[in-house]
Amino acid sequence: MKRTTRWAAALFASVAPLAGLSYAYPEWPMDAGLDVWNTPSLQAELEIHERQREQLDGMVRETND
Repeated sequence: MKRTTRWAAALFASVAPLAGLSYAYPEWPMDAGLDVWNTPSLQAELEIHERQREQLDGMVRETND
């Protein structure tokens, strides 16, 4: 068996289960935290939480004064 054939077989053997898993359970990358293509929505969520934190910090300062 040629070396390229072995590499192709090894690549197929490692990619095929992930392809099958993705077909059967499309949400697994998000559940595993591997959805790096979702960066813009995560950035927007982070900004929302930052604003909420600032509001809560202001409320705590008002309460302590």
